[in-house]
Amino acid sequence: MQYNKIKFFFLLFLLYSCSNTDKGIEGDDNTGNNVIVGNNNTISVIDEEFSKIQFDTIISSARFSHPTVEGATALYEIKYLTPKKYKDELILNKLQSKFKANFFNRDEFIFPNNKSDINSCIEQQKYDLNEYYKKNGADYGDDYKQMANWEYKLTAEILQNSNQLLSYKIDLYSYMGGNSPHYPARFFTYDLKNFKLLELNDLFRNYEHALKKELIRVYEKQFGENSFFAFNSDDVELLEASFYISNNRICFTYDKYAIACGADGRVVLCIKLEDIQYLIDDTSPLQRIVDNV
Repeated sequence: MQYNKIKFFFLLFLLYSCSNTDKGIEGDDNTGNNVIVGNNNTISVIDEEFSKIQFDTIISSARFSHPTVEGATALYEIKYLTPKKYKDELILNKLQSKFKANFFNRDEFIFPNNKSDINSCIEQQKYDLNEYYKKNGADYGDDYKQMANWEYKLTAEILQNSNQLLSYKIDLYSYMGGNSPHYPARFFTYDLKNFKLLELNDLFRNYEHALKKELIRVYEKQFGENSFFAFNSDDVELLEASFYISNNRICFTYDKYAIACGADGRVVLCIKLEDIQYLIDDTSPLQRIVDNV
């Protein structure tokens, strides 16, 4: 139990280990694409045409050997996205700062003037993981050498980028010995008209009962009406889950064990916007999607 607590607090520490510098990502190749060379880091422009925002992606990886356990390694991988172009420069600057803060789990003030060096953040995470791994990667002893192979993967993914609505996900997969990995996810949805982080109250009117009913319908279709889970329990708040927008749907995400058995892992329940259009107010940002379907 004590070891699991140590792993948990180190995981938080690793997410908070970004350095604060005044340098920006610099350098262009002859195609106009930003490039970082060295330290196994690369930047390349995402080729797909986004409707409103263009993004750069930074991919970095490293593998560390354990000093005492033969053949054991720790793998570090990240995929970071940074907004590159948008018609509103002020919104773009705010979005760049928010992406950094959300990805590294830091408050905005850690990145003054939007000039934090992402590469320094990455290198600091690598260093912290390597140091922690050397100290703790073999705590289970010779009988459990397979548990000395660690993994830390942090990725960002765009889920919605149209109609001035942006949804994205930050996924962490972390295994640091023990019986099972950690894989939390965080979701963010912004209205780019006013750079507002959206909540359900911004999207729907008089929605609580009807939206919960729709979620139960989707759940029963997905898992069967006789699922062990009791939705009438006062302990369950279906509408307090994280949500995102994608493919003309609103999707709610629930951590492992929250609304299903552990074998089902993280559960995602998606509702088509056309099925709940009666809940969408004329002033809702979702109306822009509905109007263009």
